[in-house]
Amino acid sequence: MEALCRACPPSGGYWRPDLKNTIAPLIAVLLAGSLASFCACANDNPVLEVRAERASQLGNKTVALRYDLLRQALQASGRSFTLSPCELPEDQVSDMRYLLLVRDNKGCNVTATSAGASGTKDLLLVPVPMYLGAGGYRVMFVHKTARSKLEAVRTLDDLRTISIGSGTAWVDTDIMRAAQLKVETSEYDRLFQMLQRGRFDAYSRSILEINNEKNMVEGLSNVEVDQHLLLHYPNDLFFYVSPREPDIQKAITQGMEKLFASGKLMQRLHTAVGTPAEMKALKLKERQRIDIPNPYLRPDEDAALKKYGSAWVQ
Repeated sequence: MEALCRACPPSGGYWRPDLKNTIAPLIAVLLAGSLASFCACANDNPVLEVRAERASQLGNKTVALRYDLLRQALQASGRSFTLSPCELPEDQVSDMRYLLLVRDNKGCNVTATSAGASGTKDLLLVPVPMYLGAGGYRVMFVHKTARSKLEAVRTLDDLRTISIGSGTAWVDTDIMRAAQLKVETSEYDRLFQMLQRGRFDAYSRSILEINNEKNMVEGLSNVEVDQHLLLHYPNDLFFYVSPREPDIQKAITQGMEKLFASGKLMQRLHTAVGTPAEMKALKLKERQRIDIPNPYLRPDEDAALKKYGSAWVQ
């Protein structure tokens, strides 16, 4: 305004604008306003720094699938993001400790685990099941000496004679124990070696994991895929996010919803479960099915499974 006043003529004279002292301040004001608007937008949509999965496990096809789905969901959300493995001491972090670190946003802020796990109660749920319900359909790696034991199973009572390996902090463990099954626990990678040594009879895996994990049992001469049983309980893997990162949870949710609506999520799952020949070899419809109740689902997880779950085995 001061510059404009200096450009005004004396009373009664003709006005001749002082362009130098008038336009320059106006341009400065406009630029300042544009810059403020740009900064406000940048602050409203900061780059999301997402950290998920352990770097040492990304060579595992099952873990790599989860990491890839997370990347696709973030891309579909339209948000700017970076995605990197967790910054964790690999050999010193148990599954339960891992969930606590995600909760506190220390080195990791996103995890993928089964619905109902006790360590997720303080985490933010992404309410789209990663495997669209397939995580609740289970087949087994079995120790060769226990093959005949599994082939004799016809009921849940029969299944209680089988010892099953499962993760220490997995809700699958809680579900099976609630059904009075015999369960031996350890960390994910160690369970394969424990099965090889005969510490338990079988190791339960989802139908989307079993083929991808065959490389984990290469060289384990006592381990094979059971051809008889199909276990089922309502469950699946979900993404869970640190409560300190609600924007990340919102972006992953939006992205997973878009992947589901477009059909890309189902397409990705079908390409990840193994070749058609490998899936056919599982003979899922011909197996003895054992249904197990799941008392640990949270209401929001149960609702998500009912909304997005697919009939994988009919």
